Amino acid sequence: TKRAERYNQIINKKTEIGEAVDSLKGGFSMTAATSAPLILSVKSFADYETGMQRIGATAEMSSEQIGQMRDELLAVSEAKGVSHDKLKNALGVMVAGGMDVGFALKIQNTSADLVKAYDVAGEDIGQASLAMRDNLGFAAENLERGWEIMSKAGKEGNFEINDMAKAFPSIGASAKALQVGGEKGVASIAAMLQIARKGAGDSSEAANNMRNFLDKMVSSKTEKNAEKFGFSMRDSMSKAQKEGKNPIEEAVKKLMEVTHGDQAKIADMFDDVQVKNFLRPMMQNWAEYEQIRDHALNNSKDMVKKDAADMDQTTQSHLDKMGAAWGRLKNKIGEKISPEFNLFVSGLTYVVDGIARVADTKLGGLAIGASLAAMAFRALAFSAH
Repeated sequence: TKRAERYNQIINKKTEIGEAVDSLKGGFSMTAATSAPLILSVKSFADYETGMQRIGATAEMSSEQIGQMRDELLAVSEAKGVSHDKLKNALGVMVAGGMDVGFALKIQNTSADLVKAYDVAGEDIGQASLAMRDNLGFAAENLERGWEIMSKAGKEGNFEINDMAKAFPSIGASAKALQVGGEKGVASIAAMLQIARKGAGDSSEAANNMRNFLDKMVSSKTEKNAEKFGFSMRDSMSKAQKEGKNPIEEAVKKLMEVTHGDQAKIADMFDDVQVKNFLRPMMQNWAEYEQIRDHALNNSKDMVKKDAADMDQTTQSHLDKMGAAWGRLKNKIGEKISPEFNLFVSGLTYVVDGIARVADTKLGGLAIGASLAAMAFRALAFSAH
């Protein structure tokens, strides 16, 4: 009968699909059992290759140049014993921010030292480096000096270099508007963050308090309130800028002069709680601020290199080196076998798409439905036992 013929067609189609799926399952099982390390190597290389390709695309590099860039970064990773992925992340942010690729590659030695000595994230290294270059007037070849200053300041207080790396992009933008920059500017900002930390629950809150103060310093409301105390905040800052002084420091000193640290008077100047939480510890610990600033500026030469060298002797550093070496090995193996792997994946994709096309037919859909029903029945029978 027609019903019997249709039933047989469905059963036959189910059998075909089942055999194809079983074949794929067998292939996957064999691959998982015998080739998992190779697949992991290909995945490692694919991630690295994709990241570097995107960097190259941003910089409009040729395939040959991208390949050379990949090899150069791996060489830094090997020399420093640091994960190439962390360096790739730092490099990517720098190049995306407009830094020359050649120079960005050169300063990955500094990035590697920062990762090794302080475990700074690659993305944060990139963002803070761009902030020093774009907002604080650092020449690209002098960026390591900025990191040395930040490192020393972090040791003098409780606002660590990792947190400074996150805070510097936004604070640097505000500082630029106030014409604060260079080595003295970085030392001042880093030292202020140490003092601001005394009036905050954590580093993020301290950075936010400082940002709010920098923004409110030049507001119209602050200027009106300053007039009640007989001075112009904007004129004071403008005078400091013309005389080559730090306008942020001069503003705080002026506020200390007119309020004498009186909390009620500070509240008359600023009604923002975060601003007051920044000013309070700054006024109470001004001498300590100056000490941290000066130490960071004058006693920090080669500090990042030294700290990285010291960390290099630890057991954890040796474990990190081994992990980085294993990552490079996986990357190289993946690079060598990726052409054959790509052919295999293309063929597998073709087979899967073929099954999908069969399943898209009416009979195929019924056959898959019958397979699912049988699987459900077997699962219920198993659970009953």
